[in-house]
Amino acid sequence: MQYDADTFEKLAKKEQRRLTNLLIKKDSNISESDKKKAKLLENLIKQAARLSVLQDDAWNDIVNNGSVEFFSQSKDAKAYERERPISKQYTTYTKQYQSVMKLLAEMFPSAEDLVIEEVGRKNSAREYL
Repeated sequence: MQYDADTFEKLAKKEQRRLTNLLIKKDSNISESDKKKAKLLENLIKQAARLSVLQDDAWNDIVNNGSVEFFSQSKDAKAYERERPISKQYTTYTKQYQSVMKLLAEMFPSAEDLVIEEVGRKNSAREYL
């Protein structure tokens, strides 16, 4: 990971605010009286924000260092090409992010198109790097 804990938390909080504003602005039918739903919503947005930062960090590492590496079990063994662990982590972060965003879309029916657009924006931005 390229970020220290403080930087990571700052980036995650910034992303959390952005996602909250994006969703709350679009769907004003959220009942504040429903504490369980509100807490779940808060935790889902927080998780989406953290996954977004982790996903971006992993992607930057892949862009800078590649998705494969030469690896050897020992000095005597011949090195072979393998997928870097960060590539697998990136895939995991992406799947988890999409799952959380799907849950958010289900909680915010009027914002479903916005959530789908957000996931698409995040993924398409990486295609061009």
